[in-house]
Amino acid sequence: MNRKEKAIQNYKDGYNCSQSVICAYADIWGIEENVAYRISEGYGGGMGQLGEVCGAVSAMFSAVGLKNSGGLEKIGETKKTTYGVVKNMAMEFENKHHSILCRELLKDDSRPKQEICLGCVADACDIIESTLID
Repeated sequence: MNRKEKAIQNYKDGYNCSQSVICAYADIWGIEENVAYRISEGYGGGMGQLGEVCGAVSAMFSAVGLKNSGGLEKIGETKKTTYGVVKNMAMEFENKHHSILCRELLKDDSRPKQEICLGCVADACDIIESTLID
């Protein structure tokens, strides 16, 4: 099972959209899956079901930090690069879905919520793969 398939299965198993994505990649950046799951719990439903930034998109942004940040050894030195990557990833997701906001993504009444969210999870994984995975 590849990471995208793992993320999709995570969602089907009850993880929220953010947990589904970040947990599929946590080991790459040395994060225990349980820690990734717990940290990302509040991002589901567009930040605690507020309908704001899609949880799968938030997971992409977390992945950028895990990959790019210099951590406490390089405070402030990597922010500009990280922000640029985040912006590019957000634009790529938005080009596919016309928004990064959960409430906008879920406006499509013709499709079940789970189908929409699974598409967002899958596309977030594709963007992570094309942007962050060497």
